[in-house]
Amino acid sequence: MKTEYQIIKKRVRNELKNRKIIDEKIVEEITQTCFDDYNLSLENGESKNDALKSVFSALTETLDSSNLLNHRSNPYHYSLVLSLVSFVVCFIIALIGWLCADVLDVYGVIYPLCLLAILIVFVFTIANYKKRNKVDFLIVTLIFIAVVIINIECFMFFYRARTGNFYYSLNYNFPGLLKFNRHVLTSSGQFKYEISETILLFNQTLIVSLISLIISIIFNIIEKQRKIC
Repeated sequence: MKTEYQIIKKRVRNELKNRKIIDEKIVEEITQTCFDDYNLSLENGESKNDALKSVFSALTETLDSSNLLNHRSNPYHYSLVLSLVSFVVCFIIALIGWLCADVLDVYGVIYPLCLLAILIVFVFTIANYKKRNKVDFLIVTLIFIAVVIINIECFMFFYRARTGNFYYSLNYNFPGLLKFNRHVLTSSGQFKYEISETILLFNQTLIVSLISLIISIIFNIIEKQRKIC
């Protein structure tokens, strides 16, 4: 059976959670204050139920009129972290492309893994839609679409059959231009190959993640200014 202190603490935590305030220290402080008021009401002759009602009523009024909103969790923190992680991953992928002459096999593995990761994030975001806002959904959707597009190109071109007479290569150029080359054997004795065809592809994930990061930063700045005012 819960004690009155536990009942009050649970109510305080729920009230703060509804206001997007996640701070255990604040929960403890307000709970102790409410519990002191509860004991004072009992000393004044009120019943336990009436004392709890008075405490809960005063709690709601206090929270509605206080500046505790300044302690609430940043509503755009989720999108900021997601876009930042996405940008870092895409930048690392770009570095691999710049440092390697042929990234066909490497990107053929990396892109499907990125698709799996963003798919998990996308499903998680939808499953927790009550905790997410429009900016979160915008950022997740933009990154998800960008990764899906590059994976479509990946499955269309990267896994083509290769023989001794020809092979394929992939070159990365900033800011995401991919050159998919078909090399044809021109001299069987010396195994010389020449590029017979080049298909231009575009990996927009780096640019999209950068745009998403900028959007998240802007909304975080706006939110901080709003809380200060």
